[in-house]
Amino acid sequence: MKTSNLFEEELALTPVIGTILMILIVVILASVSAIFLFDLGVSDEPPQASIKGTLGSANTGNFNVIMIEHQGGSEVMLNVATTRVEINGEAVNLDALAGANVEFEAGDVLYLVKNGSSTPYWLLQTSNSGGAQENVLGSGDTVGVKFIDINSQAVISDFEVSF
Repeated sequence: MKTSNLFEEELALTPVIGTILMILIVVILASVSAIFLFDLGVSDEPPQASIKGTLGSANTGNFNVIMIEHQGGSEVMLNVATTRVEINGEAVNLDALAGANVEFEAGDVLYLVKNGSSTPYWLLQTSNSGGAQENVLGSGDTVGVKFIDINSQAVISDFEVSF
């Protein structure tokens, strides 16, 4: 075998590996560009929910409460890190809810009570808890209730309840 034929007949492997690496780099760059271009990353959109409030009465006393019903749409995670609930601009205490993350889903009912403490308004999962110590509304009163997504500062729901 001649030495000159040895080098002329073998195909080089380096161009094949180089081509594969270049194609791989192009695919990765195209993927990253598509993620930024089409915003396929994590969404910061607030939940879209239909929430309605009506006047009700506490089962443990003669005090009125606001019954808040989730009528449809996205679930709303109720905790101090994701959702703020306000009544006439005043924060509602979420500490009385069972668990750190309460999923407020379609068909669920919560109760907004007034108990006269330093944070007078509380959101409860039952009207039997004895939290109501005062009427939320007096005769002729109207209050505004807002559910606000903390991350986007968007209003999830805004409604009024009248006595």
